[in-house]
Amino acid sequence: MIETERYQSIDGRLYIDAGNTRIKAAICTGDHWQILFSGNLQDTVSFSDFIRALPESINEIRIASVIRGFIENKRPMFSGKTIRQVTVSGINPKYLDYHTIDTLGIDRFLACLGACHHSREAVVVVDAGTACTIDFMDQNRVFHGGYISPGLSIREKGLHEYAPSLPEVPRELPELWPGKSTREAIQWGITGGFINEIRAAIQNYKRQFGDLQVWLTGGDAEIIDRFMPIPCQRNAYLVFEGMRVYPSVGR
Repeated sequence: MIETERYQSIDGRLYIDAGNTRIKAAICTGDHWQILFSGNLQDTVSFSDFIRALPESINEIRIASVIRGFIENKRPMFSGKTIRQVTVSGINPKYLDYHTIDTLGIDRFLACLGACHHSREAVVVVDAGTACTIDFMDQNRVFHGGYISPGLSIREKGLHEYAPSLPEVPRELPELWPGKSTREAIQWGITGGFINEIRAAIQNYKRQFGDLQVWLTGGDAEIIDRFMPIPCQRNAYLVFEGMRVYPSVGR
C-alpha cells in the first residue's frame, strides 16, 4: 500500500523514466529526488498497482520513454491524470546538432540537459547502464551527440559466453601493469578497458570543445568514479532533472 504522506512533491508532478529494461518513477521533494517505484519494464502488474494508488496530490505525470508506443499501451492506467510526454520531437531544433533526430534516445538528451542545468557550462555525461553513452552538450544547451558502446555487464557476459573457460573476476584494477595472471589480465581487459575507453572519449571532447565538466550517472557510475583519474560529478537523477527543465528547450 502506498503511503500518501510520502508524496510531498513540490510541483504536483510524478516523473516516469521508462528505459529498455526498467521503469522508474520519482517526485521532486525540495532539492532532492525520491524514487517511488523501480521495477522491471515487463512487470506491468506492479506498475499498474502503483499508478492506481497515486494520491490526488499528484496532478500531472511527465513521461519520458525510449520505448515506442509506451504511453499508448499504458494509457488506460493513467485514466484521470494529466499526461505530458517528454519527446525528442518536442525539442526546439536549435538545441539539436544531431543528424538522425528520429532515432535519438530522449534519455541521452535529458541526462545532458539535467547536468547542464546544474553546471551552467559545457558538459559530458557518461550514462553507464546496459549500454554506456558518452554525450556532449555545450553551455547553450545544444546537444552535439556522442558515443554508444556496450556497458560493463554486456562485456562481462559476452566474454563468459564466448570464452567460458576463462574465470569470472570482480570489477577491480590490478596494482601491476601488465597483468601477471589470467585473472588480472581479464580485469585490465574488462574494467581497465572500460575506464580507458571513457577517458579517451572525454579527452576527445576536450580537444574539440575545450573546457567542460564531466558527469556520471547510471548503474555503473560508482565504479567509473572510483577509477577515473579526473574530477567528476555523480548524480543518479540526471534524466529526472532534465525532465523537470525540459520545457526550457521546447519548440
